[in-house]
Amino acid sequence: MLTGERPYRCHLAECGRAFIQLSNLQQHLRNHDAQVERAKNRPFHCSICGKGFATESSLRTHTTKVRFYNIFHYLIITILLIYR
Repeated sequence: MLTGERPYRCHLAECGRAFIQLSNLQQHLRNHDAQVERAKNRPFHCSICGKGFATESSLRTHTTKVRFYNIFHYLIITILLIYR
């Protein structure tokens, strides 16, 4: 019978996910490890969304796109509110 108990917990405080099977926790922890490795190779981080980049140039390109998207999104919402 299924009890819904999730005895296998992620040890990372900021995560806290729990799993029914040990193998699922192990896969989850491998995902955390992969994220840490990717972060090491991406020292430039977007101040808007936090995404990391390998080069400062890539970060600048991303930041420009994010700012444009945010402005565009704001304008669309404003127009929709005005003309509803």
